[in-house]
Amino acid sequence: MGLKFYTAFLLVLLIASAPVYSQSYGLGFAGHEVVQDKRTALDLSPERPLCFDRSFELSFDLSFMPGYADHFGYIFRLIDQEKRNIDLIYDMRFDENKHFKLIVGDKISDIAFDIDTNKLYKNWHTLKLKFDVDRQELIMFADGKYYKQKVSFKNNCYKIFLGANNYKDFSVKDVPPMNIKDVRITENDKVSYYWPLDEKGGTKVTEKIKGKDGLVINPIWIKKMHHDWELVKTFSVKGLASVALNAKKESLYVVTEDSLITYNVVSNGLSYMGYSSGKQRLFAGNQSIYDAGADKLFNFYIDQKLVADFNFANKTWDKNYITPDVITNYWHPNKFYSAVDSSLYMVGGYGQYTYRRSIERYHFPDKKWTTIKASGDFTPRYLSALGAVKDGAYILGGYGSAT
Repeated sequence: MGLKFYTAFLLVLLIASAPVYSQSYGLGFAGHEVVQDKRTALDLSPERPLCFDRSFELSFDLSFMPGYADHFGYIFRLIDQEKRNIDLIYDMRFDENKHFKLIVGDKISDIAFDIDTNKLYKNWHTLKLKFDVDRQELIMFADGKYYKQKVSFKNNCYKIFLGANNYKDFSVKDVPPMNIKDVRITENDKVSYYWPLDEKGGTKVTEKIKGKDGLVINPIWIKKMHHDWELVKTFSVKGLASVALNAKKESLYVVTEDSLITYNVVSNGLSYMGYSSGKQRLFAGNQSIYDAGADKLFNFYIDQKLVADFNFANKTWDKNYITPDVITNYWHPNKFYSAVDSSLYMVGGYGQYTYRRSIERYHFPDKKWTTIKASGDFTPRYLSALGAVKDGAYILGGYGSAT
């Protein structure tokens, strides 16, 4: 009676909703992807309005969460004591070439601008709105440009909300999936209030200068997401499997015996592609890697020095492996792809009671394996950590023995 092997995959990923920035903190806002009661609302004036003597400036850093179809919504809403709202919204209609719009009361102002969406996904952008009481105008600074709008200021006290809010008749629920950090209010070129939004949990938002803490509902703390692991998906496959990363598409390929499973980090979705070439028998120690330059997925079994190439269009593998005499000699080696010489490198491993210190190279252009003789002291090991750099790789730790 044959044995059936099942591999359980737990995708436990350290994911931030935004790409990796130089400063990994801020507040993520849940928007249209969740029901209204679960959307993020930040109130920077929960007890009473914030009042200012004369002119002041509100500034913050903004980025968008990638992978969402709908980014329409309120970035902020300010309400003065005359019950007048001043809003910055993002209108994502494709026939518009100025998606950011400032609204004063019930009218769209002359302040409208755009920031390239790809830049919003990849970088933080500082937005500043100055309330110039002397000139009776609003001035918006964004993406290296500034925009003006004449406005009559009768008082200088404001309720300040970002994202959704439930404040009296000014309640809004449309929120773009966005990230915000480093909210500041400046008077006379001096910072009066500062909310960095660098918390790792809770609903209190610390204000660093005057202790005017804010409150947030349904927060997504970016620092927490860079610190804690989060289980995002669980699934099972028949038999053995291996994984490869397509960093450009932010997709993880899970190579199984009967299908290619793709997990997309941005959408959190799974897709399955059955093989037209039939069952691809995999053995213990098989490895997979994606070559971004050639847009190819490879599965290899170092014991047999064989590399199978997957054709995405035809859904076929071009090679099959021979049943091995013994289980693999290369458990848990490290591997990395070198664009400098278009080669795959395998470092170390363990099998048959022996720790390996070999460095095996597979050169993709001529499809040949060679063993590299490395200089220096490298103790045989496996289960190491590896980080690839331009001219090679760093290896940290591992388990092994020189004897």
